[in-house]
Amino acid sequence: MSQAHAFEIRFFGYAPIPAAGFGDLVVEAGDRVVAEFLGCRETGEILLPGQRAGPRPGERAVEDRNLRILRFVTKNDQIRITENERLARVARARFLDMLAEKGLRHIKILAAHYNLGRERLILQAATTDDADLRNETADLQQQLKVHVDLFKITPRDSAILLGGLGECGRVFCCLTVKNLEASPNARMARPQCANTNPGTINGPCGRVRCCLAYEYGQYQSALEVLPERGALVMTPRGRGRVRDLRLLQESVLVALESGRTVCFHATEISNATQAPPHAAPPPDLVD
Repeated sequence: MSQAHAFEIRFFGYAPIPAAGFGDLVVEAGDRVVAEFLGCRETGEILLPGQRAGPRPGERAVEDRNLRILRFVTKNDQIRITENERLARVARARFLDMLAEKGLRHIKILAAHYNLGRERLILQAATTDDADLRNETADLQQQLKVHVDLFKITPRDSAILLGGLGECGRVFCCLTVKNLEASPNARMARPQCANTNPGTINGPCGRVRCCLAYEYGQYQSALEVLPERGALVMTPRGRGRVRDLRLLQESVLVALESGRTVCFHATEISNATQAPPHAAPPPDLVD
């Protein structure tokens, strides 16, 4: 087989890196290889360019001009990888104990990873604040006698890594909806929620729910064709005042001069130029 394709390689904690110079190796997408990476030996997965667009949550971009593919992962390598995974779990538990002793139980260590040669340990930490963990990292490094890299991950990215169900009962939007046009923010909640306090609009990660950004465009489009609450409108049943909006149905509830409250589609109403005479507030009766 000809080595015609330009491949990428993904290492734990890093975005895919262009890879070339395979020597006598003939690789295909999905192969696992051992490479010289950032000064030590590490295992990686071969990818076709664009196979997994962009970095995963928590991954870092890096360019290693000295990257060199050495061989495919062997049976002995796999035995060492399994042992490394066990030791990484031990290191993760030790670091969590250190954090607990210093009152930092809110910090979660999502993953721990030893490189193949076990000279380097990567810890992925999810924290909601800017806690300085350099001293704790240095203590762990001294205990384990390895170089320790602590990669901080945002709460939103940690939710993507851990997964889960939102209040709606569906899988997190951050897992299923890609390439949002804008980052979720509190302003996007206003068309949907009268109450925009964090307890109402934040998701399980503690940040503004991704679904608000996903739905924002549709709500904005509906607002463009609907009158404001309190606006005076003309309907097929006479004049009235808008009491509420049903944005997804592009409809409004109108309190008519007759005293009834009726739902009309946006195409059935028009602006009224004169306010109705003073009357008692209409009852909450909906046709």
